[in-house]
Amino acid sequence: MEAIATIMMAVMSAVVYAIIAYAKTQNENFDSLKFLSTIIIGVCVGIMFVMSNTPITQQTIEVQLVAYAGTTALVENVLKLIYRKIIKK
Repeated sequence: MEAIATIMMAVMSAVVYAIIAYAKTQNENFDSLKFLSTIIIGVCVGIMFVMSNTPITQQTIEVQLVAYAGTTALVENVLKLIYRKIIKK
């Protein structure tokens, strides 16, 4: 049960991150593919944290939300960088 909670926390963090990223854009239409890819990365981040046995506790829930969102942002940007480097070749 705790594994599902960890993954859901990571997904919620990814959703918040995606909404904030969309809100900062100007004159850009909502891209559901971008949004979905961010959520998928959030799921992967959650699974990664489950596999590392990182527990959710009442004291660390805010810290973990930030950690999941930060990890999601980092992974997303690294994947974008790799994709762009591959496409240019």
